[in-house]
Amino acid sequence: MYINKTFEEDPMATRKQEMTNLLCALYIVDARTKTGLPLSHRSIKGWEKSHNAQPSTPFTPEILHAFVMKLLLDRRAEAAVCLAISWAGYLRVSEALARRAENVPLPGDPRVAAYGNEVAGIAILDAKTGPLQFVSIKDRNCITLLTCYMKKLSNIGDTLFTIKYSTYAAQLKKVTSFFNVTHLNFTTHSARIDEALHGFMRGRKAEDIALKGRWNSLTSLRHSLTTGRAWLMKMNITDQQTAKIKQYSSNMVQTTEPYRSCV
Repeated sequence: MYINKTFEEDPMATRKQEMTNLLCALYIVDARTKTGLPLSHRSIKGWEKSHNAQPSTPFTPEILHAFVMKLLLDRRAEAAVCLAISWAGYLRVSEALARRAENVPLPGDPRVAAYGNEVAGIAILDAKTGPLQFVSIKDRNCITLLTCYMKKLSNIGDTLFTIKYSTYAAQLKKVTSFFNVTHLNFTTHSARIDEALHGFMRGRKAEDIALKGRWNSLTSLRHSLTTGRAWLMKMNITDQQTAKIKQYSSNMVQTTEPYRSCV
């Protein structure tokens, strides 16, 4: 497997080099099966020509944290937790919304003991790619948020979320409007694909991402990464928008108190 890491290591690289590196990083997914993105120099030039007015600003975890915090402050705890675990566990929204509390072991539960003392999990009884699958959740903020939320449930047999898919999508749309970033085209599956893309850019093997995220195949994952790449190339956030996002993001990351009361 080949990955060009210059995109991460050289922040002063020219925009053309950044684009070339990003595309090269997605070029070879699996050297054994030759599954990947066959992008030629010609296609790179075509991509550059059609997007030369758009600076590349990654859709970062900071933005996701800001979205989660805003949902919590709006008393949309279900949507906030669903968004967080979709990102941390590469979950499809349909997989997250269908959970029961009894299928979400928290740190200390024997079902996640093999993963360590600070890991939670999501048991998926009927996933798109097969029955009885398990996803570990390692992000500290997500685990704290999930723990606080589950303590509010009356019993372990409760459905984790009662909101419908359409309601979740509508609440996300309101959040993007609040931050004035509707141009990010943040969909209900953006968190899942975004974290997969960033994990791939950080050097995580495509096979590992595909297994954890329960993609049907490397071809399916390739399609998701292509979609994520398109988002990365279209990011355009002003200083004012960035400041607002950082304000909300820091509230979630630096202390758990603001969202302990919100859930």
